Amino acid sequence: MRVDILSRLTTGMPEPTIEEWRFMWDAACRCADPHEACRQTYCMYLVSLRWKVRRQQRLMRDQWRCQDCGARATEVHHLTYDRLFEELLNDLLSLCRRCHRLRHEETEIMAPVGPTFGAPSWQRDFWELDEAA
Repeated sequence: MRVDILSRLTTGMPEPTIEEWRFMWDAACRCADPHEACRQTYCMYLVSLRWKVRRQQRLMRDQWRCQDCGARATEVHHLTYDRLFEELLNDLLSLCRRCHRLRHEETEIMAPVGPTFGAPSWQRDFWELDEAA
């Protein structure tokens, strides 16, 4: 499935649907190395037209200004991954590269142990059920 979606992203074929992104995310999170597989899926999503449009919308809404320091924003940060692939503009934040890096350093310091990389609520439910079993 991942190869099919990757080829669609690089050859101009139609974008994956929300269901296809979720299917790939679910499959990635259940493989032998879920953190790496989810990271690869997320990186593929970041080159999709769906993400580029949403990113552009947020940057335009913030007038290309970093919401932390006021410098020119060049990146968009996810405040939550609960609606990954269907982000609301309020789920995102325009940041300059420096502030984006600082946000991720804070997150890594405070990150809980376990398979939580960007897991939307429907994915976290899976991990909670799996750990309870």
